[in-house]
Amino acid sequence: MVEGRGSNCEEGTTSIGAKAASILKGMPGRAFNARVKDIRYLAADVLQIRFEPDRKLRYTAGQFLSVVVPTSEKPVKRLYSFANDERAGSREGFEICAKILATGLGSNFLTSLKSGDSFKAFGPYGDFVYHPSSQASSQASSQGRPVCFVCTGTGVAPVRAMIQSAEFSQFAPSTSICLAGYRSEKEVLYAEEFRALGVKTEVALSQSLCRVTDLVGKNPDFPWVDADYYLCGNPQMIQEVRQILTTRLGVPRIRIFAESFGGK
Repeated sequence: MVEGRGSNCEEGTTSIGAKAASILKGMPGRAFNARVKDIRYLAADVLQIRFEPDRKLRYTAGQFLSVVVPTSEKPVKRLYSFANDERAGSREGFEICAKILATGLGSNFLTSLKSGDSFKAFGPYGDFVYHPSSQASSQASSQGRPVCFVCTGTGVAPVRAMIQSAEFSQFAPSTSICLAGYRSEKEVLYAEEFRALGVKTEVALSQSLCRVTDLVGKNPDFPWVDADYYLCGNPQMIQEVRQILTTRLGVPRIRIFAESFGGK
C-alpha cells in the first residue's frame, strides 16, 4: 500500500482503526480462516504470530492482510503486513508482527490468542512491494540498481518480507542497505538476519539521540543518488526522508516507494 492510498494506523505496521473500510474499498481480498501455530514476543511490546491459512495464500512480499477482531458490538478490522515472504510462509507458517498497545482493540485480541486458536482474515492487499522491473531495466549487467530500505518500528515487517522474497533474490540489487529506527537496543528487530542475507543494516536509537533520518545520505560507501528507496514507518519520518532524498541528494521521486502508518 503506497503512501497516499492509506493509512492512518492505530497500532503496528499497517494496523488501522476507523479508516480500514475506506482503505480496503475496491481492493480485492479473499476471506480465509487462520490457525495459530505459535506466538512469541520479538520485543517487550512487539508480538509475532505465525499461522496456517485454510486455503492457499498467494501474495507479493510487502502486502498486508486484514484481521477480523471480534468486539462486544460488531467486528472491526485491523491490518498487518506479512512479515515473511510467501515461500517461507508456505514452508513454516505465515507471520505478522504487531506493536502491542494497552488500549488497542487489535492488541487485546492478538494477545488473547494461543497456539491452536483460529481467527478470520482477508487478503492480500496493497501495492507497497518490491519492484524488480526497475531493477531489471536499470542496467545491462545482471545486477540492478542499489536499494535502500528505511523503516521505523514494526515498519520493518514488510521490509523483511521483501528481503526474503524470490524477486529480491532474482533481481538482486548491486548493493543494499537498511536504515532502521527504534527507541532502544531492546526493540531492534531482524538486524542480524538482514546482515546474514547480505543487506548492510544500520540502526538508529532515539534514546541515544539518534534518529533514522540522521543516517540518510551519511554512509560514504553507498551510492545514494543511484538507488531505489522503500520507506515504511510513521508519516513524519517518511516526509523527512523524502525531503532529504529529493532536495538534498537529488533522487527522483519516481524511485521512492513508501507506506506510512501513525499512532493515535
